[in-house]
Amino acid sequence: MSDVTSAPAPSVPALVPRSRGRRLALLIVSKYGTLIAMAIMVVIFGITTHGAFLSGNNLVNIVNQSALTAIIACGLTIVLVVGEFDLSVGYAASLAGVLVTGFVANQHLPLVLAIVLTIAIGGGIGGVNGLLVTKARVNAVVATLGVGTVLTGLAFGYTAGSPIIQLPKEFSYITLARFIGVQNPIWFMVIILAILWVVLNRTPLGQRIQAVGANKHAARLAGIRTDRAKISAFVIAGICAAITGILLASLLGSGTVSAADGYLMDSFAAVFLGSATLRDGEFHILGTLVGVLVVSVGFNGLSLLGTPTFWQYVFKGGILIVAVALSTVARRYSRAYCYAVSPPRRRAIGSSRPTEHWLGACPSWLNDCLPGFPMRIVDAGVPMSSSTGGGHDPDSSPRTPRLPPRLDVSAALVRGQGQNPAIERDRELRPPAPCAAR
Repeated sequence: MSDVTSAPAPSVPALVPRSRGRRLALLIVSKYGTLIAMAIMVVIFGITTHGAFLSGNNLVNIVNQSALTAIIACGLTIVLVVGEFDLSVGYAASLAGVLVTGFVANQHLPLVLAIVLTIAIGGGIGGVNGLLVTKARVNAVVATLGVGTVLTGLAFGYTAGSPIIQLPKEFSYITLARFIGVQNPIWFMVIILAILWVVLNRTPLGQRIQAVGANKHAARLAGIRTDRAKISAFVIAGICAAITGILLASLLGSGTVSAADGYLMDSFAAVFLGSATLRDGEFHILGTLVGVLVVSVGFNGLSLLGTPTFWQYVFKGGILIVAVALSTVARRYSRAYCYAVSPPRRRAIGSSRPTEHWLGACPSWLNDCLPGFPMRIVDAGVPMSSSTGGGHDPDSSPRTPRLPPRLDVSAALVRGQGQNPAIERDRELRPPAPCAAR
């Protein structure tokens, strides 16, 4: 008979409330807080503006104003999903607006060619960001902020500080025209967001991006080229920024150096607000769209009330702080709740039965315990000898966090799949610290 021991139970963070009512309240706020806040704003603005806010034309106007922000914010969402930051999206959009107008007005290129060339340049900017982060190992915040500053300088050099005008009417029709009575920016938003949702959730590229964002070391053990996934995410963000810049230039009828710089703060606020919508602190396309609508509803309501301009900046900064705080609380609380609801599993030392991680019983509605927890790879007949040549020790097994169901790295390693040289290089990989110790 084998000796039976119990894995030590980590301390439950103080973050987990003991009261069932408080637990339920925090769960509701963490998943639906953004929707609740938007509903409250709609009611308040609807009452204080005597129905003007709730008029059909104004609601369509809110969606139309949200279109460009949604496009650039959803591109930024892809970068955040992969675990990086991109602070150059606003500057890239401004440069794209300058370039497309310059190509048409100064270089006299055909409109379609100018648009395609500008989008390609936007993708190239994203590629440069990705190479700096993955190959040069520059911090994403520093790299993208530096690239954004360089783009501002290039825009000033290209325009000599003056806006580019004298554009053909066809260029303005891109955003001013309507299709089936709906303004074109709304259609562009719907099409691009649908494409991004499919790419992120229904394609191998999207699954690789999510896996790398969950845990890049575990993804590399599964044979995923993590650098390529990150570069792809930056390229997508650059393309979305370029499209936003082109549409903004069409809407303004000119190319201005700093026209799209303000989209950076708006897009970050929208993305973090969206991460606290329907999911526990996870970035996703639908949530970002909801976040964009929250920001647009706030701006529109303040404008209808005749609020001074400085209050709009206060709202923009405040909503960003609240968004990040709400996203962080949602993520931390959902993980801490896993500790509270999943007691440690008992295991038999020396037994041939698989060893289960103590978080294995976490409820599925918490997204399989969210990435970031150490998970023991199950010993199901696949020998995993240590690099020193000794026998297999269950306690020295490499650990990997659980990934999304479609890309479960631990299951792949148990079945002997996904073998690659990186497995041997990372055999002694240490697990990340549990969230309680962070």
